[in-house]
Amino acid sequence: MVEDTPLKTAAAALYSALYSWCGVMLLRFEPKAKLCNALLFASVLPLTAINLIFSRDALIASMVARAAIEGRSFPVEKAEVYARVSIYYAILLVAVMLAILYFCRERPAVSVERSFEGSPGSQA
Repeated sequence: MVEDTPLKTAAAALYSALYSWCGVMLLRFEPKAKLCNALLFASVLPLTAINLIFSRDALIASMVARAAIEGRSFPVEKAEVYARVSIYYAILLVAVMLAILYFCRERPAVSVERSFEGSPGSQA
């Protein structure tokens, strides 16, 4: 999806909404927040692979065109190297995000035997 189409806009909006929702879950210490965020982070890898398979030529052309607009030269060979390395960069990025996610705090599980203070049945 190289061109700006309604489908691309809708896909980007949906993906952004998912990232926002998972981020809010993480900030609220929801029980399944880490799992949802891990799945969302892992989705970057197949999306990057799909992007490289179907849009590699457009990616290379856009890198060369952007450099030309800025008045610099950018050889096609260098753009091809960047395109080849991008999958490894995505893997590294996902690994770092998952490592950070691993160390995020979680809300402690509430024990059934231990009731909350002020709730019915507590000694408060």
